[in-house]
Amino acid sequence: MEIIIIFVILFFAYMWKKSRQKVDVHFVDMSDPNCLNITNFRNHSERCKIENCKAKLQAQIIECIKAANKSIDIAMYNLTNRKIIDSIQEAGNRGVRIRIIVDQSMVTQENTDNYLFSKLPHSRGISIKMAGGEENQRKKLMHHKFCLIDTNDWLLNGKVITGSFNWTYGGLNQNSENVFFIESDEIQRKFNKNFNSMWENRDTVWRTPLRAFNYVIYN
Repeated sequence: MEIIIIFVILFFAYMWKKSRQKVDVHFVDMSDPNCLNITNFRNHSERCKIENCKAKLQAQIIECIKAANKSIDIAMYNLTNRKIIDSIQEAGNRGVRIRIIVDQSMVTQENTDNYLFSKLPHSRGISIKMAGGEENQRKKLMHHKFCLIDTNDWLLNGKVITGSFNWTYGGLNQNSENVFFIESDEIQRKFNKNFNSMWENRDTVWRTPLRAFNYVIYN
């Protein structure tokens, strides 16, 4: 009898979760006003009347990271937005397991912002890998832009964040971009498979340690 009750509970939990699946899309236009430097950031992002408010998008990404319970997996060609990086560090410090893959140009370009590597590699529960490089004089890029939040546990309300947008200030200030916030079991499974494949791939470089621009990167 107890087994039947547990099965029924799990079935209804699955059906409830499936009914909540949704997609939200946010656009950034290069012609929109830049409101990222507003002092009262939270109040502005809540009250701003601009349809595609840049501060609101940044706040939405940060809130998703803050809501993570167990895991965050990020594949991001370029990751330099300091507010987002700070929220990732906070999530790691409260016990969320975090894996990050960035393109190796993050440490080979002279003008790269190294805030990511000065903050996260020394934080609890955070691992960083780099992918890409050159093969037969051809440059290969890890050009993904996606984040998976709690997608490894079907009981949690997992989320996929993806689109054209690198998590950089340039992506918000200068470009026209799109960002999708997706809650879908099927899409989560596909992104999980792709991320895990990259994470285990021998072409994904694990650097231990690497000195780059006065920062030592421990992975």
